[in-house]
Amino acid sequence: MRGALLITACLAATTIPAAAQPAYDAVLESLRAARGDEAAARLTPLIGNKETREKVLRRAYTDFRAHGFSRSMLDALDAAIATHPEETALRYCRGFVRLRLKLLRGAESDLDHVLQRQPGSDAIQRAHEVAARSWRHERAAALARAVANAARDTKTRGIWLREARRQSDIQASLNDAGSRQTIMMIIGSLLVGGTVVLARRLTLRG
Repeated sequence: MRGALLITACLAATTIPAAAQPAYDAVLESLRAARGDEAAARLTPLIGNKETREKVLRRAYTDFRAHGFSRSMLDALDAAIATHPEETALRYCRGFVRLRLKLLRGAESDLDHVLQRQPGSDAIQRAHEVAARSWRHERAAALARAVANAARDTKTRGIWLREARRQSDIQASLNDAGSRQTIMMIIGSLLVGGTVVLARRLTLRG
């Protein structure tokens, strides 16, 4: 159960623990003053502290995004992960922030790190989103099937199986289009080559 709590630490606003509230108020003060770097520096020790990490991550994700400083939160997460590289909640949250910032390679790296340690977590859904947005539809299909297999109800399972088929169909279409393009390029090259040879023959005859 605790793993599930950690893995959703980035996704829902919550109340800051009383002991951490003054320090978090300072973070908010920096955000309101549009001092993103300062807010990130003040946030880093709060998310590095195991006792306050979960609830602070939930609030910080919402607050930094609302003030337009998601990039600054990424800086805070980078600093915290440098000290706590194996902390799953930090890696998941950074993957989520990177995904929202369209930093897809970094997001994939963080989410894969989480999935190696918590295969049943909802990080797999975020990883599916990264794969689909990166045009890696075969991987997206495999991840969708994994979500479907882990689903606890028939409706959810059906939704993800349909998504898996959709991603497979997209990949098949891309493969087919790529094959047609290759064939047309070969035909084009042959036509051009034939035209050149014919032109040379005509020139020689002339």
